[in-house]
Amino acid sequence: MKLRFREGQERLLGFSTAGLGLEFMDHTVRYDQLVHIPGFGVSTILVRHLIRPLLREPDSPPWCRLAFFALAWQNSRNRRILVTAAVIEKEGKVLLAQREPKDRLAGKWEFPGGKVEPGETPQDCLAREIREELGIEVQVGEFLCSSRFDYDHASVEILAYRCSWLAGRIQRNVHQALQWVFPEDLAKVDLAEADRPIARCLLRK
Repeated sequence: MKLRFREGQERLLGFSTAGLGLEFMDHTVRYDQLVHIPGFGVSTILVRHLIRPLLREPDSPPWCRLAFFALAWQNSRNRRILVTAAVIEKEGKVLLAQREPKDRLAGKWEFPGGKVEPGETPQDCLAREIREELGIEVQVGEFLCSSRFDYDHASVEILAYRCSWLAGRIQRNVHQALQWVFPEDLAKVDLAEADRPIARCLLRK
């Protein structure tokens, strides 16, 4: 199936995708990514080469300014922030962390993790984030699921992994609270919207 998708991908692009960085987490790039990338490029060209020059004219029409901001907003929405989340288990429960009061998602609960930095793999990112946030060492294991959500302030994609607690004592370094919850009780917790599909995934496992 993967081979057939690669062949279709190459026919669509008109060249071989081998070695071009279109492989991610041992999975071929998704179809929606192939659609969004050209779409992002087209809207960028429209903004830079068609609408922006018109805005320099003193008598530029009102629709031009509106279109400029609409396309700029759409471009910003297409730039999803890639983050990771750890599902750490203990005695049948999973660890949740609560956002600080000063955070945009203040009071919401989440699976601990963080943003993937340039040059990092998701697994390296998750091990680093858990070390920084909780002060423990984990082994990043099975990939569980991904979740996408568009907040008012950012669009995110979360990659969730099952993690084994190896060493260290859990500390509350960046969150206001921590709790252990049975998977069947996750629906009762005020989870951040992007984390809710991960909770549903755990119930199916």
